[in-house]
Amino acid sequence: MKRATLLALLALGATGGAVQAAIHQGTLRIPVCQRTTSDARPYVRVVVRTRAQLRAHLARHADIVPVQGACPKVPVTPTRGGRELTANLSGADEKPSGDPDGLGVASVRSLPGLGQLCYQVTVSRIELPATAARIQLVSTGKAVVPLRAPDAATGVSSGCPNVSRTLVRAILARPPAYYLNVATRDFPDGAIRGTLGR
Repeated sequence: MKRATLLALLALGATGGAVQAAIHQGTLRIPVCQRTTSDARPYVRVVVRTRAQLRAHLARHADIVPVQGACPKVPVTPTRGGRELTANLSGADEKPSGDPDGLGVASVRSLPGLGQLCYQVTVSRIELPATAARIQLVSTGKAVVPLRAPDAATGVSSGCPNVSRTLVRAILARPPAYYLNVATRDFPDGAIRGTLGR
């Protein structure tokens, strides 16, 4: 039990200095936006006062932990809400070169404190269905968020995978440090890619 508490607190430590200060001072009062099933009121603001409550909210990736100010009035989905980052994808941006005809656009949305990264990717003029899609680090090429590959019927993929809140903060803070990559059978390392930006 102590180990689980320690791991939860370490995970939370990366989500904000105010939370760390509250834990060290023994005054655990962390504002959270708890996700509801309502479209009219997608989040309700609660104050977490125990470590057990904190662990429970950290386990719910759709909750915003911690939140600064009021809760959002619009839920974060692949097409609305949150902070939007975009990328224009092309084969020319691949290293080494990808599909010379391939094009695409991507939208990535989230908020600091949210444990999800929502996205929508639309591609054209590449072999479909694509075999993979992912967000990768520019510095190393390491894949950090696997995405659903665009399908053969529409060339579109979307979703809201669960990711660490630390990674969400890093991507929102420095979008150009990440790129979105789509691979195909004929270009397994990447047919098209584009760097994230605001």
